[in-house]
Order: sequence, then structure tokens, then C-alpha cells
Amino acid sequence: MFVDPTTEKRPGPFGLIKYENAQWTRGVDVYGKQLKTGKFYWIACYRNPPPLVYCSYEQELSDGISLRYQFRRSQLEDWEKIHTSALALISSFQTKPVRR
Repeated sequence: MFVDPTTEKRPGPFGLIKYENAQWTRGVDVYGKQLKTGKFYWIACYRNPPPLVYCSYEQELSDGISLRYQFRRSQLEDWEKIHTSALALISSFQTKPVRR
């Protein structure tokens, strides 16, 4: 996702900002928010007919490793809890280096 000078911004639902640009938001609602961690949260919510109405998030975690998750658009109200829980789950898989 990206924002350029022609992108319109307006308040979105649940504390998010809605971004609109005719070139890349056709059929998709794009939302974003600056997180307390300093990172920017982008999410794309598709307007397809049911049952394909969902939101999708993707973030590069480190070189060659990325996180992508989806949830029903009807759960957009819980976006922050979903995001925090997904990151916590991924963090729980990290292991400490073995000392020899």
C-alpha cells in the first residue's frame, strides 16, 4: 500500500483513516493508522459480494519473512485486538539461541 499526494483521506470507522485513490481502491476500502509502536498499520477490506467480504493485512517482519492474515469485514471493529493477538502469536514462536 502507498499514499501519494492525490490520495484523499477522511475519518474511517473504529479509529482508522480511510484512504481513497481511484487508481488503487476500486472494489477495496483501504484504511490505515499510525500505531503507538511507530509503525503504520495498513489494511485492505474488500467489497466483494458475500461470502468473500474480508479484510487483509500484510507486514514484512524481517528479511524474507512476512505476516499476512485475513478476517471477516464484520470483525473490523476488533482490528486492533486481532493485530495485537496475531503479533503475539508470531512472537511466541521465537526461540532463544542455544549456548554451547
